[in-house]
Amino acid sequence: MEEYHLRRKDKAIVDRRRMLDFLEGQKLVTVALSKDGKPYLFTADYGFDRKSKSIFVHCAKKGKKVDYIESNPIVWGQIMEDIGYVQGECSHNYRTVQFKGKAELVTGLKEKRKALNIMIDQLEEDPEKGKRELIDRSGLRKALIIRIRIEGLSGKESVPERGKRAAGKQGNTEEILSLALSSGVDIAGIADLKNLRGIRTYPKDLLKGYRYGISIAVGLDKYDAYDMEVEGEISYRILRATCAIIANNIRKRGYRAIVPDLDDPVRWKGALYFKSPLSMKAVANAAGLGWIGKSAVFVSYDYGPRVNLGAVITDMPLVAGKPSKNQCGNCSACAKACPVGALTATTFDVYPKDLRKVLQKEKCNEWIERPENKVHGICWECVLACPKRGRNRKVTPSSRTR
Repeated sequence: MEEYHLRRKDKAIVDRRRMLDFLEGQKLVTVALSKDGKPYLFTADYGFDRKSKSIFVHCAKKGKKVDYIESNPIVWGQIMEDIGYVQGECSHNYRTVQFKGKAELVTGLKEKRKALNIMIDQLEEDPEKGKRELIDRSGLRKALIIRIRIEGLSGKESVPERGKRAAGKQGNTEEILSLALSSGVDIAGIADLKNLRGIRTYPKDLLKGYRYGISIAVGLDKYDAYDMEVEGEISYRILRATCAIIANNIRKRGYRAIVPDLDDPVRWKGALYFKSPLSMKAVANAAGLGWIGKSAVFVSYDYGPRVNLGAVITDMPLVAGKPSKNQCGNCSACAKACPVGALTATTFDVYPKDLRKVLQKEKCNEWIERPENKVHGICWECVLACPKRGRNRKVTPSSRTR
């Protein structure tokens, strides 16, 4: 079969990571099928799983899609972003990624649930609400999910020159921070990722090709509670939505952006052994929003340690803040408040080189895992003891139940 090449190579998207970022940021896919020499085309909402390089779509149990796929699973598809017609130039700005792949029906309940979760995360403004309302066991049995395993990608774009999209680094920075704060978060800043050298990421090359991190935070004091409902239903919902808004804005302007998953641990051995793709507190610290405290928790200038964090990683030119050094001074309120003496009140400059010298995880985790404490979930004593913002109160079981 003859291979065709892109005539306008200047319009080609050659960076595979950019193409994968694009697939994560869109909502509609068009797929071409063929059966007995007869073509068929459909457009549908979709969700993209970066790990398996798979696109998932939901459809009716019977119809042309199923008949065509069972006859011939080879498909070709396209995902396009319409950036707009250029008046007076008889031209159109766009970005598109095309793919070749094999389609198959998802049958197992576990696989169906995972596929629907991926779709809801990508499509819904409030994913957690969507999962509660749209996914149940009976619905999973009835649902028909198509998985397209991508075997090849190509991309093309016609977008405005980067220099015309914003007034340089300063203009980009002002626009992004304004967008973040208007989307519901309380504080936002820019980190130079060079300052994260030595910080582990999963995978190791997560930050390769990216220069800046946009750190955002939601303060918890205003909700007067510290529990799973506040974190999951309010703060993390705001953080996810804001990260998506920022990332989509950046991508529309021709730059790359990724959002490290807040709830996708790469390793889990208990609450204190959670390993996420990227340390959110390291990004916040590099952005100058606060410092890493003696409790090993991020302490913001505005809300103390009572914040939840999120981040967007990008190659868009921005103006970064300066990392903050530890400003706990002689204070050791967090260590004194720890019921098992897990904190050592060790002083360090910016980021602890050896966390074990700051926090004895075994002691802390043993306390959390006690049957009488499990109903309370994570212990908040060190966080609430911090005098920053003057919130020095004891946690009641009702305010921290998880």
